[in-house]
Amino acid sequence: MTESTVLIDKNGPVTTVSMNRAEGRNMCNIATMQGFHAAFAAFESDDEARVAVLTGVGGSFRLGQNAWLAEQGDMDHLIAEDNVNA
Repeated sequence: MTESTVLIDKNGPVTTVSMNRAEGRNMCNIATMQGFHAAFAAFESDDEARVAVLTGVGGSFRLGQNAWLAEQGDMDHLIAEDNVNA
Protein backbone atom coordinates (compact mmCIF):
# COMPACT_ATOMS: atom_id res chain seq x y z
CA MET A 1 0.00 0.00 0.00
CA THR A 2 1.32 3.44 -0.92
CA GLU A 3 1.51 6.00 1.87
CA SER A 4 -0.40 9.23 1.28
CA THR A 5 1.67 12.24 0.18
CA VAL A 6 -0.70 14.56 2.09
CA LEU A 7 -1.85 13.90 5.65
CA ILE A 8 -4.91 15.55 7.20
CA ASP A 9 -5.45 15.94 10.94
CA LYS A 10 -8.64 17.59 12.16
CA ASN A 11 -8.76 18.86 15.74
CA GLY A 12 -11.97 20.80 16.32
CA PRO A 13 -11.95 23.91 14.12
CA VAL A 14 -8.25 23.44 13.21
CA THR A 15 -7.25 21.30 10.23
CA THR A 16 -3.57 20.52 9.76
CA VAL A 17 -2.51 19.53 6.24
CA SER A 18 0.96 17.98 6.15
CA MET A 19 3.13 17.29 3.12
CA ASN A 20 4.34 13.71 3.61
CA ARG A 21 7.28 13.27 1.25
CA ALA A 22 10.16 13.58 3.72
CA GLU A 23 12.42 11.41 1.53
CA GLY A 24 12.16 14.11 -1.17
CA ARG A 25 12.20 17.05 1.27
CA ASN A 26 8.47 17.47 0.54
CA MET A 27 8.96 18.30 -3.13
CA CYS A 28 5.56 18.52 -4.80
CA ASN A 29 4.52 15.98 -7.39
CA ILE A 30 1.17 15.26 -9.03
CA ALA A 31 -0.05 13.11 -6.12
CA THR A 32 0.83 15.89 -3.66
CA MET A 33 -0.99 18.51 -5.72
CA GLN A 34 -4.04 16.25 -5.94
CA GLY A 35 -3.84 15.68 -2.19
CA PHE A 36 -3.78 19.44 -1.56
CA HIS A 37 -6.77 19.89 -3.86
CA ALA A 38 -8.78 17.22 -2.01
CA ALA A 39 -7.69 18.41 1.46
CA PHE A 40 -8.57 22.05 0.90
CA ALA A 41 -11.83 21.20 -0.90
CA ALA A 42 -12.83 19.17 2.17
CA PHE A 43 -11.73 22.03 4.44
CA GLU A 44 -13.83 24.55 2.51
CA SER A 45 -16.92 22.34 2.68
CA ASP A 46 -16.58 21.69 6.45
CA ASP A 47 -18.77 24.21 8.29
CA GLU A 48 -16.88 23.57 11.56
CA ALA A 49 -13.41 24.17 10.10
CA ARG A 50 -12.01 27.64 10.79
CA VAL A 51 -8.22 27.43 10.40
CA ALA A 52 -6.01 25.41 8.06
CA VAL A 53 -2.34 24.92 8.91
CA LEU A 54 0.04 23.78 6.17
CA THR A 55 3.19 21.99 7.33
CA GLY A 56 5.78 19.47 6.19
CA VAL A 57 6.84 16.11 7.66
CA GLY A 58 10.49 15.32 8.30
CA GLY A 59 12.10 18.67 9.00
CA SER A 60 11.53 20.32 5.61
CA PHE A 61 8.61 22.54 4.77
CA ARG A 62 8.93 22.29 1.00
CA LEU A 63 11.88 22.01 -1.35
CA GLY A 64 9.99 22.98 -4.50
CA GLN A 65 8.31 21.00 -7.20
CA ASN A 66 9.31 18.33 -9.62
CA ALA A 67 11.09 19.89 -12.64
CA TRP A 68 8.71 18.14 -15.04
CA LEU A 69 5.76 19.78 -13.24
CA ALA A 70 7.41 23.19 -13.45
CA GLU A 71 7.59 22.83 -17.25
CA GLN A 72 3.87 22.06 -17.56
CA GLY A 73 2.62 25.61 -17.00
CA ASP A 74 -1.07 25.54 -16.08
CA MET A 75 -1.38 22.47 -13.86
CA ASP A 76 -5.16 22.32 -13.47
CA HIS A 77 -5.38 19.50 -16.02
CA LEU A 78 -2.74 17.50 -14.12
CA ILE A 79 -4.52 17.83 -10.78
CA ALA A 80 -7.72 16.32 -12.17
CA GLU A 81 -8.49 12.96 -10.51
CA ASP A 82 -8.19 11.01 -13.77
CA ASN A 83 -4.49 11.93 -14.03
CA VAL A 84 -3.38 10.30 -10.75
CA ASN A 85 -0.82 8.09 -12.50
CA ALA A 86 0.37 10.67 -15.03
